[in-house]
Amino acid sequence: EQGGVLTQEDLARVLGVAARTIRRDVQSLKAESHLIHTRGQVKGVGRGQTHKVRIIEFWLERQGYDQIARRMYNSPQSIKRYVSLFLRVVVLHRQGTPVEEIAFLTQTSARLVEDYLAVYQAALGVPHRHEKLEEEVARVSARGKVVSDEVKKGEVTR
Repeated sequence: EQGGVLTQEDLARVLGVAARTIRRDVQSLKAESHLIHTRGQVKGVGRGQTHKVRIIEFWLERQGYDQIARRMYNSPQSIKRYVSLFLRVVVLHRQGTPVEEIAFLTQTSARLVEDYLAVYQAALGVPHRHEKLEEEVARVSARGKVVSDEVKKGEVTR
């Protein structure tokens, strides 16, 4: 309606199929010389929002892994990995680590780190998201402290 171009993931969501089905079908149609315009193939449409960002936003809304997985056509394990990465990015950011170093340490792109930090900044302004974020960062930090204390105890006894 607004003249925008959908991504293949958007098409999959609208049609209720897997994104790989759309990719396969688009490839087949192109082989038959049909013109199929999707975001990413049309120049000048700008940068889209990664599905990982949407997943984190749903998670901050306290939706469960299974619910997000069904909604975003991902496995619950993928959702857990994205959340874990997001939390590592937040913790490193809070420690003052620069974006490029966070990307290196987490073995991801600087763009994704920046996207996650934008979600983090936005969450700080929404009370229930901020609360969820603080709960999870505290949980992760406490777990890291226990591991750190155990290592220190192990070093002392050696």
